Amino acid sequence: MKKSHLLIVALCIAMLALFVAIRQNKSMEKPEPDANLTSETPEARFELSKNYMKQYRIAKTRKPALLEKARESLLPLLNLKDTREEALFYYGLTFVDEMKPREARIYFMKLVDDFPKNKKGNNTFAYRFLGDISSFNNRTEEARFFYEKSLELFPNNFKAHYGYGNLLMLRGDLEEAVRHFRRAIALNDKWPPPKKALQQALSSMKK
Repeated sequence: MKKSHLLIVALCIAMLALFVAIRQNKSMEKPEPDANLTSETPEARFELSKNYMKQYRIAKTRKPALLEKARESLLPLLNLKDTREEALFYYGLTFVDEMKPREARIYFMKLVDDFPKNKKGNNTFAYRFLGDISSFNNRTEEARFFYEKSLELFPNNFKAHYGYGNLLMLRGDLEEAVRHFRRAIALNDKWPPPKKALQQALSSMKK
């Protein structure tokens, strides 16, 4: 074989080796997305999703993409036995933030149905959100059940007292509504909504 031919072959081999080396380098610098999933802890994923939700809430212009990212972080945790309970709660909460009650209801119902023992303590808040959603949709008996379940699990849930008070006021049970509004204020006197609702209820009782 002529020297020129040998030189061309050697050059081709060198270029091929260089190409392979570059490909390997790139794969090391930028691993496939799935490669990261196994190395991330559930705690890191929860924190990441909470940060996305926090950014969404404080942003002057709401960016739904942030909630999508939060859901992406939570999605693998929905299928793990040890993290599913908490992941269902936060997944539902992203839809509350996005004002999508139908979607939020799906995940909160899964939470309270699949985990009735409430080990993580999130069921009281899930029941309260379910009460709010049912009340908004005029499902009064269903809303009443959810608010009572929320307060059964955690009697100091001031937002559940407020929501239940609103429901009772709409039903005309003003005395019970006043009792729940006063309880909500006693638990958190810095939150204005129950104070306004209490004034409204007391005013209606005088008529």
